[in-house]
Amino acid sequence: MHEKLINAQYVDSCQTGILTQVTLGSPKFLDCRNFGICRMRVISGTTHNGCNNCLRGYLRVDIPTGRLLLHFPTSLIKGNLQQRFFNNQLFRMDDDFVIPTSIAKNLGYTGETVKIRRGTYPVLNGEQFLTLSLRISVAATKMADLPLVA
Repeated sequence: MHEKLINAQYVDSCQTGILTQVTLGSPKFLDCRNFGICRMRVISGTTHNGCNNCLRGYLRVDIPTGRLLLHFPTSLIKGNLQQRFFNNQLFRMDDDFVIPTSIAKNLGYTGETVKIRRGTYPVLNGEQFLTLSLRISVAATKMADLPLVA
């Protein structure tokens, strides 16, 4: 009984994050080849735009560790996607990924640049969600990076 309660709390926590569409691959290439996170955008529901490397997921910050948690529903990760990006229970990021400002603000970072650090991350497999616990770095946005206000 206790185990079911913990699992229900975990599933609820996973779904409290920001619903996003994540395009897997390297942000250094327009076609998102290689490994990592290429793009990320907030979505309002289930979308499918014909992208083979896209997954819907939930983003949230784990306050005790300061890590970014990315939860993908396991039902969405099949075949080629599973084999290419989550093989051997590891997720590889070849390059840092700068989180879009609008998503960073939703995560509680205002006026800061938030990056997911490159590296190889263990994949945590649950019954309903595959979770990545990602290292982030946060830096104050430089004045030159801010838009001019007239």
